[in-house]
Amino acid sequence: MRPPARLAWSALALIAATGLAACSDTSGPPALAVTVLPGLLSLDIGDTLRLNATVHDRSGTNVAGATFTFSVNDPVVASVSTTGLVTALAGGTATVTATSGTVSASASITVAGVAASVEVTPPSVDVPLGGNRQVSVTVRDAQSRPLNHPSLAYVSLDTSVATVTAGGLITARAVGFDSLTITSGGAGKTVPVAVVTHPAGTAAGSPAVANKPFAIAISRNGVAYAGRQDVPFVQLTVLPDSSFPDSIRVGSDPTDIAFNASGTTAYVTNQLSANLGIISVGTKQSIDSIAIPNGNPSRVVLAPDDQHVYVSTSGGRIVEIATATKAITRQFLLGTSAVNGMTFEPTGGILYATMITGTIFEISVTGGAIRLVTPGGTFQDIAVSLDGVELYTANESGELDVRDAATGTRITTIPAAANAFGLKLSPDGTQLYATFPAIGLVKIIDRVTRTVVTTLTVGGTPRRIAFDHLGREALIPNESGFVSIIK
Repeated sequence: MRPPARLAWSALALIAATGLAACSDTSGPPALAVTVLPGLLSLDIGDTLRLNATVHDRSGTNVAGATFTFSVNDPVVASVSTTGLVTALAGGTATVTATSGTVSASASITVAGVAASVEVTPPSVDVPLGGNRQVSVTVRDAQSRPLNHPSLAYVSLDTSVATVTAGGLITARAVGFDSLTITSGGAGKTVPVAVVTHPAGTAAGSPAVANKPFAIAISRNGVAYAGRQDVPFVQLTVLPDSSFPDSIRVGSDPTDIAFNASGTTAYVTNQLSANLGIISVGTKQSIDSIAIPNGNPSRVVLAPDDQHVYVSTSGGRIVEIATATKAITRQFLLGTSAVNGMTFEPTGGILYATMITGTIFEISVTGGAIRLVTPGGTFQDIAVSLDGVELYTANESGELDVRDAATGTRITTIPAAANAFGLKLSPDGTQLYATFPAIGLVKIIDRVTRTVVTTLTVGGTPRRIAFDHLGREALIPNESGFVSIIK
């Protein structure tokens, strides 16, 4: 799976060695040269930094007793003293030159101006109840130059739900929604925060939904869609109402559903129509569709940043689509069998996928690299722990598989969850929910101890699983004509 860290270090060591070899060349002019360190400066207004200038001959030996004069080509951006002390004065770029006799060298300076924008990663924050989460902040000036050490202020709107330290560490206090405002000078950004949990594990009803409900998804705002396989409709409700009173016409055999992060748009794989349907949640209407090549579409998942949506096919491909343009940007050919499970690693850089013939894939969505392991089985849903360390794979013909995400090696299996179809990690990361269509069961697994803590007999043919955003409720569609509610 993901390459071990030592591989990245090896690549960096090779680059360093190459650079040293180039510096050791003693042939040719000049007889003397000046080196200025650092050669590239990135400063904020008011920062100071002393340059280190040396004269050396072509063998690389420093010349003792050399004296220097320093100059700057744009004194509005920075000043430099007679001893090489640079002071950043205003946003912009400049060049500082150190001269000794007839030889000289320069250092480039970039000075960030005043704060104009604040960027926050992740763009929305989920924190398990009782846990912590750190946000990463980048502040830029009007020319998009990053400030090196901006002054930041953090404010939590509802401190009964979550609090935040002066350094941006969020602590969850109670289940609910909050927002975090981050300011730097006159710039600011507000980030949605949710403190999440898991259901208690009690069956709480089974509203009727006709025509083989199979797919399920719940938006951040509590809008729930259930796909009905035998008719071209998704049924919808707004939690806590669980009656599914409304419907939206889509393509044939809606097999999977995904909402964008804000809950304004839903994507539906219309399997037998060979397209990805797009639904406006506000108007409750299908507004567009995208033809999916090379096999019927099956699963759909959005990247955490909502920039791309990924669709798997029965022909062994994953199709990447830009959400802004609705254009297919890449296709990943994994094999010739159906790709039945997809999930993102929490940071969004890795997409994991399973093939029904027993292969697990790791796809770098930044570089396009694909790695795989083939333990065998009939793989369905796949989940990843919130820290990105472990993978969990439902196997309809074997035990639930637990693997190290970095190496792909099997850690263990969970025999009590053998032959699972649907698999979903609870929002707080503490439990796995698994469905067993052949025997009408739902099992709740403690992720850490790897034990089944609750078994629910729901009957019929339970399929996919969705949690509401806060993790207080799970919905499980059942092909026998209802949706199980677990609270």
